[in-house]
Amino acid sequence: GLKTAIIEGDVVGGTCVNRGCFPSKAVLAVSDRMREYQNEHHLKALGLQVSAAGYDRQGVADHANNLASKIHSNLTNSMKAIGVDILTDLIHEASNAIALGIRIQVSDNIHSPLSEPIAV
Repeated sequence: GLKTAIIEGDVVGGTCVNRGCFPSKAVLAVSDRMREYQNEHHLKALGLQVSAAGYDRQGVADHANNLASKIHSNLTNSMKAIGVDILTDLIHEASNAIALGIRIQVSDNIHSPLSEPIAV
């Protein structure tokens, strides 16, 4: 039968999961929540009283990093659970794949979103 492999240049999930979209959205969610807590008039209308809302910059950063790490781990584990091979460090330079003695034969489609071409 056919096998599925993902060739990943860095870590599973790429920039979006590990450094871009997901961590950024986590920070934005914190800032949205902070804005809600600072809207004293609206909170009073809801019957809520919140005293001096503040934030811990390192705590926000840790939250974003932990979220990214959890998503990366879940994504990796999900792919492994369904039999997807995850191949890393093969596409930084074409010579790496040759030096490692790895040959990949592809018979169907390869989808490569957000990849950067390399000289071969």
